[in-house]
Amino acid sequence: MNKFISRLMLASATIALGTALTPMAANAFQVVTGGNCPGASGCPTDGLPWTVTGGAYQLTSGNTFSPSSLVVNGGGSVMVNPGATLNDDAIIGDTSFGTFTNNSNHNVTGNLVLGNQSGGNGTYFLGGNSTITNIDFKPGGNGTNGTMVDPNNPDGPQIPRPNFNGALIVGNGGIGSFNQGTSDSDSGNQVNVAGDLAIGHLASGQGSYVLNSGTLTVGGQLSVGGQSTADNIFHQVSGSVILTGSAAALGEDHQPLHPDYVGVADGVFSGKLAIGGGIDNGGNDGGSGTYYLDGGTIDTTANGIEIGASGTGVMNQSGGSVNTTYLTEGFAGNGTYNLSGGTINAYSSAVGYAGTGAFNQSGGAYTIGLNEDGSLRDTTGGAALTIGAHCCDNALGSGIYTMTGGELHTGNMVVGDGEQGTFIQTTPAAALDPLVEVTGNLIVGGAQNGSVGSYSITGNDSFLNVKFAPGGNGNDGTNGTYDDGTPAHNQISRPNPNGALIIAQGLADGSATVSGTFTQDVDSHVNVAGDVVVGQHRNATGSYTLDSGDLTIGGKLLVGNSGVGTFDQSGGAVNVTGTAYGNPDYSAIGNASINGQYDGAGIAFIGGSWGSDSGTGTYTMSGGTLDAGGIEVGFTATGEMDQSGGVVTTQFLAMGGCGGCAGRNSVGIYRLSGNGELNVTFSGEQVGQFGHGEFYQTGGTNNVTGGLNIGDAPSLYTDHNGFRYGEPG
Repeated sequence: MNKFISRLMLASATIALGTALTPMAANAFQVVTGGNCPGASGCPTDGLPWTVTGGAYQLTSGNTFSPSSLVVNGGGSVMVNPGATLNDDAIIGDTSFGTFTNNSNHNVTGNLVLGNQSGGNGTYFLGGNSTITNIDFKPGGNGTNGTMVDPNNPDGPQIPRPNFNGALIVGNGGIGSFNQGTSDSDSGNQVNVAGDLAIGHLASGQGSYVLNSGTLTVGGQLSVGGQSTADNIFHQVSGSVILTGSAAALGEDHQPLHPDYVGVADGVFSGKLAIGGGIDNGGNDGGSGTYYLDGGTIDTTANGIEIGASGTGVMNQSGGSVNTTYLTEGFAGNGTYNLSGGTINAYSSAVGYAGTGAFNQSGGAYTIGLNEDGSLRDTTGGAALTIGAHCCDNALGSGIYTMTGGELHTGNMVVGDGEQGTFIQTTPAAALDPLVEVTGNLIVGGAQNGSVGSYSITGNDSFLNVKFAPGGNGNDGTNGTYDDGTPAHNQISRPNPNGALIIAQGLADGSATVSGTFTQDVDSHVNVAGDVVVGQHRNATGSYTLDSGDLTIGGKLLVGNSGVGTFDQSGGAVNVTGTAYGNPDYSAIGNASINGQYDGAGIAFIGGSWGSDSGTGTYTMSGGTLDAGGIEVGFTATGEMDQSGGVVTTQFLAMGGCGGCAGRNSVGIYRLSGNGELNVTFSGEQVGQFGHGEFYQTGGTNNVTGGLNIGDAPSLYTDHNGFRYGEPG
């Protein structure tokens, strides 16, 4: 997201062009009757301004017309018939009504403006399979309009303000409408804009663009709702929208490579689609806009898409495809994306960056940060999808992702990263079957201070799968070390966790206060290839609530690793399988033993694990089932397990397992009551080994195979008859 930060830094140097364009002086031709050109009175003359203030004019086949400028006003209209060509610099609807129809070739050098001033109303129709409208830069600039502060010498005299150049403005200070194509039968038509396309530019403007067919190519930015808070709309029925970024690609001196490009507000960040406020902090910002995508394609791979860039923006996609470098809802404004059909493919995405963002998915497929073979595009372990991101010392960002259908396939995902993030996955109808598939890690409550994350999944056909990233998930040096197995016992930096669900992450030094919650209900399905961690680092507080459904863990379960973690199970099934052991892509959380091979896969740790000594973990179980290869309560820290119902099955159970090893202190307490059933199937129960252990049974059933061992450390076992064994600490 470094591009976002750069944009804010550069915005201070942006010069806004916030005035209506001044039409060229009118010539003697004030058309009132119209007719065919050439031939009729008032036809355009090459090199002179042409003003139409009434009547209808048709430019006939086989002729080329090159007036210096065109203004259509007073209810007048101009039509370019098949086989004709018009070259000009045009305003359609300057202060009143004007209409333009292109059925052939229209070449604009400078700007094409529809609805220029307040009271202006301009409409543009383009049809025909080979029809082309080109809007190019005027060489050497497009004139000036007033003065402005010199950005290179703010305290010096003001300098002339340049007009924007190579732009299509639909609704500048008035009302503008652009209609491209009619059906798939004329899909060969083209609109090529060298500079910016702005819809609803000034506060008094309002614009709409309908793309029925054909190709729209923009070299600058495309903004839907710049300063205007009116109903500014881009409706794409079909066809292609391509933002090339060619207008302002940056050179070595950080200046646009094209010398004649002047954007409607910010010429540095071209190639972006901005919906609801333009790409800058002045002159084209704060507006409202809506984009409807029914079909066709959008390609902004030269840059990205910002919905709610600086105002209020909405994107409604029911079909078609979107390909972009990044997609953001709520950059500095309020942005909403509604996906009911079609596909999106993005390198990265943020819902709520420095503003408020919402993503609502009821259908379609969304892919973020993945190559075609399923590997990560970002191999450093960075987040592909962030919901509630922190930007630029701005504490206002918040994001919510609501999923009721469709599919989401993403690389590393963070819900709440320095801000508040929420993910809601539910199934209102069986046919919708929402699927979330994360390659890498899913983090709920991230590493940055102030992170607050929540994830809820409900519904019989709701699936959440957290998979290993093929080839690993990067190595940033924050996941501890392991012994290389040599006589020197060298410590090797451990790769980033992979395939993990982390609830409340924080930082290893405890400098970040974060929280995360995860709720699972209504027979939903959560499958995690690696570890599940609740409360990873100090000052991280996490909770997992399981009412029904199933949670399958290939690695280990950590409740209160170095932070505070609670796991509340009233139903459903938890299965800690250990199938991750030996997988070359598995990178566990915390330190490991020789060669990093034994990572505790298959074990449920409640209160500390390798590499931690400050965690507090609590597992409360009133129903459901828990199956694990082993259970460590208070392994290196403080852990409690309270079972009043349900069935626990494990090969061994230890309380206070590693309190004295590596200088750590630990306390592990297990309470069995009610109708709870505890089955230890292999190596028995260890109450206090190197640390302090306690076991209290006031009800339920404790079936032990392998013996009951009460350790040398202060330990206590109280059975259901109240008999005490050992000594409390």
